[in-house]
Amino acid sequence: MVEVYVADTAGLPDPSEAPAALRGIPLERAERIVRLPSPEKRREALGARMLLEGKLREYGIEGETIVTGAHGKPLHGRLFFNLSHSGGKVALALSRSGEVGCDIEVLRERNFAHILPRLSEAERAYLMRSGGMRAFLEVWTMRESYLKMTGEGLTGWERIRLLPEARKVVREGREEDCAFKIYSAGEYVLTVCAREELPETVQWVDLG
Repeated sequence: MVEVYVADTAGLPDPSEAPAALRGIPLERAERIVRLPSPEKRREALGARMLLEGKLREYGIEGETIVTGAHGKPLHGRLFFNLSHSGGKVALALSRSGEVGCDIEVLRERNFAHILPRLSEAERAYLMRSGGMRAFLEVWTMRESYLKMTGEGLTGWERIRLLPEARKVVREGREEDCAFKIYSAGEYVLTVCAREELPETVQWVDLG
């Protein structure tokens, strides 16, 4: 079964001003965090790594054993995981038995008109019926979480179409054997995709 964790990063120090916060994080990753363009993004990236490292330690896995796949997905030989962060929140999905993808988006107004032509007819119909930013973020995070699960990232965008109400993915004319769970509360929408059972609720973690 997949485990899903969420943490708030707004209270973390800006790692560019507090280098001690990066202690224990592999050097290459720490340098990438510090180079990010805004304090919010640096805190999110720091929080993502803190959350991941903490959970990997619980599994007896060192962070240095993580490698990066062809499309940028972090990989490990004994544990499947995926990270996402947005607007001061970070999410982590973990599984011992199969690939998993997650995407979190904070609910705030944005222009998605340029995305509509790239969506399937079923997706556009769903947005017309449901309306609003939350419905768009449900569609977006379903797509993202699936493509992160497969490891394709945005390179696979045109290969799939969603059936949002049924929470299914169609690929090459066939429904994919995968499940979605949308955790939609307050100011964020979080979707997790996997080929196994998904939890009913997320677990909040205090990064302290």
